[in-house]
Amino acid sequence: METAIVAAYRKLDDFQNVRKLGAVNMVQGRKEDEGYHFLPEVDLSVQGQDANAAWRGVVFIAQNLKVPVEVSFLWRNKEGAEHPDKPGTMCLYGS
Repeated sequence: METAIVAAYRKLDDFQNVRKLGAVNMVQGRKEDEGYHFLPEVDLSVQGQDANAAWRGVVFIAQNLKVPVEVSFLWRNKEGAEHPDKPGTMCLYGS
């Protein structure tokens, strides 16, 4: 999600437009409480979310910017995991 937000900011160069597009809580500048993480390369902070919400946000950004996305991940080794300790990939191509 953070990579998608940085890419969106670099393309749009406007915090308000990125905030609308990001579909997650974010503020300009450094904020590191309440689950926020600072992204120094674009001088904004984004609130963390679970993997499902993060993927939805990435898809929303990618669709609006009309860019492909590929995310690689490792399934956690915990009860209920679909494929514990196995790698996975999610892709979105086209517009």
